[in-house]
Amino acid sequence: MATREAIEPSFDHRTGNDGEGYYIRTFTGRKLYWDRVEEHDFCIEDIAHALAMKCRWSGHTTKFYSIAQHSVFTSYHVGRRLREHALLHDASEAYMPDFPSPLKWYLLKRGFTELKMIEKRVQRAINLKFNLAPTDADEKAVKKADLLALSTEHNQLMPVGEERKWMGGIWEGDLDPVGPAAAEQMFLDRWSEIKTIGKYEEMRV
Repeated sequence: MATREAIEPSFDHRTGNDGEGYYIRTFTGRKLYWDRVEEHDFCIEDIAHALAMKCRWSGHTTKFYSIAQHSVFTSYHVGRRLREHALLHDASEAYMPDFPSPLKWYLLKRGFTELKMIEKRVQRAINLKFNLAPTDADEKAVKKADLLALSTEHNQLMPVGEERKWMGGIWEGDLDPVGPAAAEQMFLDRWSEIKTIGKYEEMRV
């Protein structure tokens, strides 16, 4: 009679280890190995899909509002040269949970830096894949748009709280949250638009 151990897969295989390292399987079927994220074949379809399936604010919004839609919003509030970078500024969260910033700060205060380091490695690898090399000034410009999105989201989609007084100004329009499928298409359309306009601008130079 077969033993329980012989029937069940090993712990490592149940959690994503094929003998070459720990990995996650992406939407398009790729494997992202955590010990060599720099070698991963990142694709925009994986990023768009995963970000569209994840809600901002750890899901505590009054309506579903995806990271994908947040990223599209951010891309419309930077200069032309930074649109692609702004659209992908949270792309690492397609492969990692969207940990709330206060949790990251709490962990860093307690000396746990590994999470932040992995997030930075994934984002750097994505930037390299898509030929993005943002300067410090670029990062500040995108962060400004990111914070505009954050304060607008808090104003329109979150319960009232004292943290609002620490946020900046808001966008006066309506966010109009959409579901995952629409957000994914919105992200892909914006990506195509940015790349198409970019090629047109290069032709004019």
